[in-house]
Amino acid sequence: MSEKKSDVPPASIEDSEAFIKSLRMLILGNAFFIIIPTIIRRYFPFFKQHQDKLLKNRDYFYSKLEQIIENRRKEIEETPSDVPLRHDMLTSFITANTPRDINKTRNVDEEFLRPMTDEEILGSMGDAIAGGTDTTANSLSFIAYYLQHNPEIKEKLRQELYQVLGDDTTRPLTNGDLDKLKYTEAVIYEIARIKPVINMMMRYSSEPDEIAGYKWPARTMFHMNFAAINKNKAHWEDPEKVDPERFMKKDEKRHKCAFNMWGGGLRICPGRKLAMIELKLLTALIYRKYDVELVDKNAPLKTKSTALTTCQELMVKIKPLIPN
Repeated sequence: MSEKKSDVPPASIEDSEAFIKSLRMLILGNAFFIIIPTIIRRYFPFFKQHQDKLLKNRDYFYSKLEQIIENRRKEIEETPSDVPLRHDMLTSFITANTPRDINKTRNVDEEFLRPMTDEEILGSMGDAIAGGTDTTANSLSFIAYYLQHNPEIKEKLRQELYQVLGDDTTRPLTNGDLDKLKYTEAVIYEIARIKPVINMMMRYSSEPDEIAGYKWPARTMFHMNFAAINKNKAHWEDPEKVDPERFMKKDEKRHKCAFNMWGGGLRICPGRKLAMIELKLLTALIYRKYDVELVDKNAPLKTKSTALTTCQELMVKIKPLIPN
């Protein structure tokens, strides 16, 4: 190993473990505010104590984000104009529509060509971290768990990686490579069906409507249980079985909402394409070079569920693959 110290970005937070725990509490706590009525949260001691704990955690989380933004802004200001800035999301937000802008292409209307405010940056970073970091990490954990319990699927996945990428594990992956990984994509979708990170989605009705034979007034909140829909026997044969072949070809008879990973309509996940690129890329990079095994194959998958399902612990052994 090199004795050279790692180059930790100055804008990184000092206590990453506390920040990660705060993020998970923030995500899991959202359901509390959605489900528990305001009057109960405010005036029933047990619920009020829990609410105060969640609000304190929210303030901690966003104070850390503000610190990161402030530190990065200072880095940018102290970087000479002839020195290129790092290309990352936060730098992109801070420099947008300024003389130091790192983005070369503009695809927005003139009215939006102004620098982002700190409040806008804070909200965008919060959404990106809460919606695009922990969700991907949990998805990868579930992929590792179910591939270990279905070795024939893992072997077929590896065969596709070898066929598409060859035996040179140092060759960078391209967009063209990812497009060819059809079985890898099917594995990701099937495991997301079996163990969805997003358990439910809420929507308000803007007008009175009739659903399932019942009349509902306007502004009714509907909770869609994705975990149950994804295993509905009316749409899926042997729904508890892990079978990526379900997604290898389109089933015209299956209802279009029988599987829902990203939501839908105007509020469909804006990061869905990036998320799929990340999942396919990370799955390919890991399983083309390493074998991921569970330390205890008989141990149950430890998760915690509210509106989201998070993996609490997954002990694995990672071994380099021996070339054929």
